[in-house]
Amino acid sequence: MLIIGSCGLAGQYFASRLQSRTEHLKQFQRGLLALSTEIGYSLQPLPQALKNSGRQAKGAVGDFFFNIGEQLEHSFGRSAESIWLEEAASLAKNIYLLPEDRALIEDFALGLGLSDRNDQLKRIELCRTRLAVLEQDAEKEHIGMGRVYRLLGWGGGIMLVMFLI
Repeated sequence: MLIIGSCGLAGQYFASRLQSRTEHLKQFQRGLLALSTEIGYSLQPLPQALKNSGRQAKGAVGDFFFNIGEQLEHSFGRSAESIWLEEAASLAKNIYLLPEDRALIEDFALGLGLSDRNDQLKRIELCRTRLAVLEQDAEKEHIGMGRVYRLLGWGGGIMLVMFLI
């Protein structure tokens, strides 16, 4: 029973990673939508806009946005890009994202806070569009492969026990 349970839980673990990727991509989209609103309509400076976006995004991704805003307020002489990249590297250790997800998030940092409001809004919208595509792909993968991982975990555990008996 221990072997079956262990294998089953391993399958559940891999399936849950796929689901968490989808959720994190949604959170990034929410954070960027909130950032767009803060910059476009509220006319907030970037540090405050990022902090407010973090409050709306919630979770690890919300903390990501909030921490960048905090550091921008208190780190004179550091660019938004360098802080974003540093936080992205830290975030990558704590959540499950594919390399192409991380690359898109890191690419967004290039020129962050250096151009006018309209350019920033265009860049945010472009990143959100690309994140939406990645989210759809992640959802399809979760539906298909998540079931496979669960079945392989439980089935593999049963097969292993049968083999050992």
